[in-house]
Amino acid sequence: MPTVSVIINTYNSSRFLLRAIDSVLAQTYRDFELIVVDDGSTDDTREAVAQYGDRLTYIYQENKKYSAAKNTGIRASSGEYIGFMDSDDLWMPDKLERQVAVLEQHPEAVLTYCQAIYIDPDDRQIQFRGKTYCNPEGDRLVIADMRRELFMTTVVAPGSTMLVRRWAVERAGLFDEAHVHGEDWELWLRVAPLGLFAYSPEVLSKYRVYGWQKIITVEARESWLQDLEKIVKTAAELWPGDPAEAERLRNLSLKRIYTHAALASYQVGDPEQGKAKLEKLLAKFPLAANREDLAHMVLDRAKEIADDSGDMQAAEDFIGSVFAHLPDSARRYTSAGREAIAWLYLNKAFEESRKEHWDGTAGNLRKGISAWPRALLNRGVASISVKALIHSLRGQS
Repeated sequence: MPTVSVIINTYNSSRFLLRAIDSVLAQTYRDFELIVVDDGSTDDTREAVAQYGDRLTYIYQENKKYSAAKNTGIRASSGEYIGFMDSDDLWMPDKLERQVAVLEQHPEAVLTYCQAIYIDPDDRQIQFRGKTYCNPEGDRLVIADMRRELFMTTVVAPGSTMLVRRWAVERAGLFDEAHVHGEDWELWLRVAPLGLFAYSPEVLSKYRVYGWQKIITVEARESWLQDLEKIVKTAAELWPGDPAEAERLRNLSLKRIYTHAALASYQVGDPEQGKAKLEKLLAKFPLAANREDLAHMVLDRAKEIADDSGDMQAAEDFIGSVFAHLPDSARRYTSAGREAIAWLYLNKAFEESRKEHWDGTAGNLRKGISAWPRALLNRGVASISVKALIHSLRGQS
């Protein structure tokens, strides 16, 4: 019986699947079985996997979505520990060795997860939403009760970073096959009462991303919102402490989810759906219906768009779309859009000034101040404006 069972669920992903399999078979830790669950692929997955012979177990099933495919793999496996892997992700060679050691040295931990870097379809390390890593950075192993963080959706690491004890998954009841979205998060919420989570900041996994379009297309779906609302309800029911605290955490988590859903709809070019979801957010959380909070919420997403795409105009257009299609309860704050656009460029000007890129500083200052002239009353804006002017005059002399 192997110590570790590695389960890869796949669907029409033969382009990446072989690289994922190779990264598992290259592990320095050798006491594992590899199970590939093909969830109804119509491409050449079966033929591609056949070349590995008995080095892995291949299971084909009619398409039942992620949760069912993972459960098929669990039921076919026998390892003491279970590692899940998406078919387009990759592992570092020592991932299993490092993570098995953590669980063996810390019996109080039911699950361990690691740091991951973002990669593009060609396996190149990239930044996504302005970040290189998809989990918190650190310099030491952290073993803690993560129920509060899970409730708040601040620790929902990619499944490919996890290694979990079999008994914990079985006692929790496997993946809920009713969930199409957030299935990992929902299971970890049910696993968390059984023990602590161990987080290692070591980069042991590579998480493939395809830019924002895929993420926001999912987050804009009504089914995504409904699934995550159900998961938050589960989190509240599992909360072991004060019911009032559970309700507070529930509201904070829902606020985050509604915000993501609304902004994603605006971002995919569906402002009417964005407006409807923003109305839902403001109805549930009326204190958020104020000029400052709306401006900050939209500006934060616009900055991420600019960081990810390098396209400041796309970020500006996003802000314009949101403030041109506000729900009735927030219509009086339409003018805050100009202020948000101003700060999009002014924040970029501050970044450029720290790098002493004075041409870029000046250009972004012009755009920001043009959008909202009152920005010149801000001491910081005035200061870098003077510095940019001095450097411009020096360049002319």
